[in-house]
Amino acid sequence: MPTGQKLTVNVDEYTDPICSWAWGTEPKLRLMQWRYGSRLRWRVVLGGLVHDASQGRDDWDPVRAAAPMQKYWRGSSAYTSQPYPMPMHRMARSTDPAGLAVKAAERQSPVVGAAVLRRFRESTFVFGVTPSSPEEFVASAKGIVGLDVDRWLVDLTSEEAASAYRSDWEETRRPNDHVRHLVGDDVGIGSMKQTDGHDRYAFPTLVFRGPGGEVTVPGWMPFGAYINALEGACAGITADPRPDPTVREAFDRWGVFTEKELADICGAGATAALPEGTVAHFWGAGLVFFSASEAAARELSQVSADEARCLADFAESMELAYGFVARIPAGSWRHSTPCSEWNLRALVNHMVGSARMVSYGVRGQSIGPEFYRNHLGDDPVASYRGAIDEVVSLYRSDPSVLGRSLPL
Repeated sequence: MPTGQKLTVNVDEYTDPICSWAWGTEPKLRLMQWRYGSRLRWRVVLGGLVHDASQGRDDWDPVRAAAPMQKYWRGSSAYTSQPYPMPMHRMARSTDPAGLAVKAAERQSPVVGAAVLRRFRESTFVFGVTPSSPEEFVASAKGIVGLDVDRWLVDLTSEEAASAYRSDWEETRRPNDHVRHLVGDDVGIGSMKQTDGHDRYAFPTLVFRGPGGEVTVPGWMPFGAYINALEGACAGITADPRPDPTVREAFDRWGVFTEKELADICGAGATAALPEGTVAHFWGAGLVFFSASEAAARELSQVSADEARCLADFAESMELAYGFVARIPAGSWRHSTPCSEWNLRALVNHMVGSARMVSYGVRGQSIGPEFYRNHLGDDPVASYRGAIDEVVSLYRSDPSVLGRSLPL
């Protein structure tokens, strides 16, 4: 950057609280904001990913709807390395209320609005509940510095917040020519989407505007695409970036990190330098680290990084085994295994029984002769999925199990 010259770029971020690709992009956006934040005028535009998931479905249920959404998020997590919720407790009927709540919080300041958006994402992708009511909004946002909750609740019903959200919604339905003409079938590509008969930007899409013109980065893209976009919008703006933060600086700024975020922002091995009082939280699909104050706001148990790592390794081993089970062809369940007395079905039945035996032990239930039966039913793969999700969820909900002996 030339001496004495202040270069700036306007950034419009088109997004939604429950978009898994937007959640996966969080590490990149945090790093970009840290390095170049003083040079960026950042604006968040909430687009409304789901207007009414129950439309045309009289039997729609928020609990039953959680499973297919979790399955989709598991797939995107394989690309982003950002965690997905396990268990997924319930799915929101609409993301419009959460988007409106973010716009209401922005009336206090953009910083407060961004903090609320992040909390909604954590509630969704870490704790498995997408907030959709004022009570859930307040619970998700507990402890946000600078948030006046009473004012927020009033603003939730204001015409100003409703108008701001509607304006955002309409803007996302006017994708630019770059997006309209984008073609390809790459995973996460940000080509134009259709929602309820309206064209719209894919989430996330970032549009950079500066002296060099307009540059669009749509969908799931590498970090380098954002750097190139900044340079395209304003040549020289990425020169002499702010040095990447130490772990302490990062926690002072944001307070909560997924393992992926911490590595991307502070470098490999950052977990070895966690500040004192950091709580590691495990929920079945990864680790997230909370500062002491953030953990207290969520009433999280004190779990060390080492304990959480044990749980993560446990879940990862079960996911690895699930990958093998899920690939067994439908007509192959009677095929033999290296154990001559067991075919594939008998082996997987034993694996499901073993997982359920541990679940029994965690709950303190006794195991009688009736336990040794067919655990698979009509769908062996689904039975194994259910068994490992259950046992991992039990460990997640009570990490003290790690220090106990289990009666089997």
